[in-house]
Amino acid sequence: MRCFGPEEAVKITLDILRKMNLNHVAEELENKQKQDQADSSIEDPASVGAKIKPINATSTNIVPRTRKDFLKYFHQLTLDLNTVNEFLCLSENNRCGKVR
Repeated sequence: MRCFGPEEAVKITLDILRKMNLNHVAEELENKQKQDQADSSIEDPASVGAKIKPINATSTNIVPRTRKDFLKYFHQLTLDLNTVNEFLCLSENNRCGKVR
């Protein structure tokens, strides 16, 4: 299996569209690619790189495994009787709900 970058993938797609006699679709794709390239060339590459932040999320650290992990996402809440869904039954202290 070969891997292609975005520009190569667009060229291959354009070639296939033209072989299928879908020239109007090929022209639209080509125009869209040219517009996107013009828009992206306006931005300063250094400023774009500064906006990118790495994400260190894996399946092992998304699901809380310990009480300490769980408490990072815990928040005490009180449900409002005036805005609660009509199919939700609230407990007496408005901290728990069940669907009817």
